[in-house]
Amino acid sequence: MCVFKEENFGKPLPPSMIEFISRYTTKKDREDIARKANCSESLVKQVANGSLNLSRTNAEAIRLLMQRCVENCGNMIVRAKIDHSKFKKILDHG
Repeated sequence: MCVFKEENFGKPLPPSMIEFISRYTTKKDREDIARKANCSESLVKQVANGSLNLSRTNAEAIRLLMQRCVENCGNMIVRAKIDHSKFKKILDHG
């Protein structure tokens, strides 16, 4: 579980976290997370892109968003392995 420390609040998310969120979430993910966390999509987007600071009130939304990132990343890895195998067979066997 993503647990934020006291020193994380009142600051933008670290660049590595912003990049991870950007790479592995979509607008639809942010909309879904905003609904689940009972906050606006624009708030989630602004915190996720570093233009708004992390706070205790938006931390749950960001935690859920990070969880979604991990899920999406894992799904992409699985899909990439399947695709890799398929295309390797095509290349190897014509």
